[in-house]
Formats: sequence, C-alpha cells, structure tokens
Amino acid sequence: MNKTKCFCLCFAFLLAVSCWAQESVKEDNVEVVSVTEFKPICGSTIVNDSSKIIKNPGNCPIEILRRLGRVLGKYWPEGKSSLKSGTIMINEYVGTPNFIKTLAEDKLSEKQLKECDDLIKNHTEIFTKLSSEFESSPEAITIKTAFSIPEIEKNLKSLIASDSKVNTLVPLSETETNKINNTILPVINIFKDCCGIVSLSEKGIFGRATTKIDKDKIKEILPKYNLTIGDYIDYEPLIILAQTHGVEDPENVMKKLDSLPNMVVVKQLVASAGIDLQKDILENYAQESILYVNLTPTGEKMIPDIRWVVLVPNIEKLLAITPKFKNLCMATGIFITEEKDSKTGIDLVRLNHFMAQNYGVYTGVVDRFCVLASTKEGAIAAINHIKNPTKTENKTVSIKDCNLFFRLKTSDLNVQLQQFLQSPMLRNQGIPPITNLTFLNDMNNITVWSILKNDQLKFFLDIPFILKKNEK
Repeated sequence: MNKTKCFCLCFAFLLAVSCWAQESVKEDNVEVVSVTEFKPICGSTIVNDSSKIIKNPGNCPIEILRRLGRVLGKYWPEGKSSLKSGTIMINEYVGTPNFIKTLAEDKLSEKQLKECDDLIKNHTEIFTKLSSEFESSPEAITIKTAFSIPEIEKNLKSLIASDSKVNTLVPLSETETNKINNTILPVINIFKDCCGIVSLSEKGIFGRATTKIDKDKIKEILPKYNLTIGDYIDYEPLIILAQTHGVEDPENVMKKLDSLPNMVVVKQLVASAGIDLQKDILENYAQESILYVNLTPTGEKMIPDIRWVVLVPNIEKLLAITPKFKNLCMATGIFITEEKDSKTGIDLVRLNHFMAQNYGVYTGVVDRFCVLASTKEGAIAAINHIKNPTKTENKTVSIKDCNLFFRLKTSDLNVQLQQFLQSPMLRNQGIPPITNLTFLNDMNNITVWSILKNDQLKFFLDIPFILKKNEK
C-alpha cells in the first residue's frame, strides 16, 4: 500500500527499471550496436578525488576507507583527479541488461561529454547547498550525480507510443507496456529535477539527494507525509525504521485486491467472521509505524526481538471488532492466549499457529497504538516506552517533517550479530563463523532519513566516523 517508499530518486528508479527489464523472459542474444554515441545523456556522474584515500590508502586511519581506497586504486587512472561517466537509455534493447548503460568518459562522444558537464553545471547551486548541510572535508572523495527527468520521461513515452518502432529488436509485451504506462510513468511525472552528492573523508560518509516534485500530484499518492509519532521512538534498539504510509482510497485498493488469484476465498473467510474487509480493515489501516529489531536472542525461545508499533487511525473501531478477529483466528488455526505481566500489569495476547506452536506473536494496545512483537519482553518494552516516551533533547536527529527515519546502532551490531549466530536457532545450521566487523568500530551510527516539504523531497545519509585522540 505504501507506493512512495521506493520514491526513486531517479537513480533508484533506473535501477528498478533495469531489474524489471532483466527479469523479462526475453533472451539477451543481441549485441549493442554502435549507436551509443548518438544517444542523449539521461544521467551524469562525476567523481573528484582530493584525498589520499586512493593514492595512499595504507595511511588512512579509518578501516573502511583503507579497504575502499585499495579497491578503487586498482581501477583509478594514474594522474587523474576526477572521473566522469554518463548514463544512456537504449530503447532498442528494452527488456535486456543493455537497456540502461553507464559509460566511462572515454566511451562518450564529444556531444555526450558536453551534456554530462552541462547536467552537473546546471545543478551547481544545489550541489553547493547540499554539501553545506554536513561537515565536509577539503580532503575527500566527492561523488556528484544528476539526472535529466525530461529525457527519461521522453524515452519511456517513446517506448509505449502506438507507432513506436524503436524497440523492434526486443518488442514489449502488452503487460510490460501497461507496467510502464500505469506504474512507472505516473511516478516519474511527479519529479521535476533530481541530483545528489556523496562525500567520503576521515570525517565520515555523508550523502544528500534532492528532487523537485509536483506538489499537487504527490498528494495523489501520499497525502499524509509527515511523522507525528517521532516523540515515541525508542532509541535503544539496534535497528529503527519509522515511516509514514501512503493513504489510498479503500475502494481502489479493494479493486486491486479483487484482481488477485484466490481473493474470493480470502474475502469469504473474513466475511464468515463478521468482518468487512474494506470497511473494517482497509479504512482503518496504519498510517504510521515504527519497526524495531534486536538480534540478541531473547525470551524463552531465544529468538531475535522484533517489534512493530503502528498508529491506528481509529483505535476504538479496532477494539470493537476484536471478538470478530478472535473468530477469524480460530477459523484459520491460530491459537489465542491472554497473558498479564505480573510486574507491569500490562495485558497481552499471544497468537501462534498450530503448525508453529513454539513461536508466536505478542500483541497489545496502548493509547492509539497497536503493538506486535516476537517476544513478550519486546512487547512490554514497546508498551512501556509509549507510556513514557523519550524526551526530545535525548534524540540524535530531529524527525520533524520526516516521512522516513532509519538508524542502525553500529556500536551494538558486532556483539548482537555474534550472539545471534550462536543462538539455538542457528547454532547447528552449519553457518560458517563471521569474523568481527572491525570497521564498524570507526562509525558513530548509520542514520538515513527523508523529508517531503513543499515542492522538495530530500534524502539524508550520515555515517560520522570516530577518530581516536591520537589520530585527530
């Protein structure tokens, strides 16, 4: 239901199209002809190196940069301080890996090189603003990339034009044409501009990307786009993912579901419990949620602690049909066990299927929230935190206006990963040992978030490095 979490920053879109194309049943038994030099550029990337990471990686105090420098050094031309590449779309080869090609500067024509330069230069002001939003270093590897939305849109439209002859080598099926017309183009039409910058230095890895959007069109797929539950985020777990969900029209969603195989059986089963799939569920599904993951084995069954906290628009409506959900669970072979924690007095319900009786899901309701967790301890921790949320000043990132927030606590990942690998679930599965990921010791968390405000969608990546005192 959440269409826009693939919000593509066109680079992600191109990857998605490429993956879709490669999954096609067509065989790629043709070679790319020498038409690439005549194709216009739809994306440009320039990599500048003002650091010693590539030239002398052994002296870099950050382990991940040393590794990266050694790899890049094998391919980086000696004496060069920058590299340029251009991305083109070859419509003749849609449905094959050759549909989207990224070419190095020595493979580009003079006209294409100029288009690459112009695409980057046209975004100079934006690149300057983006780089001012993080603590950059004069000695860094800097990657700038920009995409031409009009060129991408033009190529896609030419593919599905009724008189199109550009894709005769690998013709599109009706299904593929509909996929472009009904799924990809409507998203592309929302975007007006797209560029991003990544900086790698001893200060950290920082990324910023932005795209201008059509404000009116974005509301069609994401009318609700700000997190209102940021104050309820618990910063203790290893992984946090908080996000908003697109609000779709329940009738349209129902039509899509009706087109799925065996949906009639599902609707009959739900209706037999007295539940109206559209009115009781689709009109009251979660609009915001927080997912937590801890890999450390927890509870009686020693399994990872996974919690999902969802904000329910109408919690009273959900509670009113709880007896009907019990009937549905019984009809589908799900056992229900009501439990009360003696220490906190919190009421929980354990759900487990008859085919997996050793594992279950703990659920509970508090205020406007519904909590689902893999362990009883996790469910109690989530409910307790909602009752006593973290104070704003203790937060690492402000989530005002965010529609997506992700954080990985790197200081805990090594320990939790090793504990998980030695847990009863995996201990005898023949999984080879994973050595300590020592490069994580240099990182001060990995944080990703996005903001949709006015006519701009922005993505942020922060991985600050921790320098020891004798390395400063």
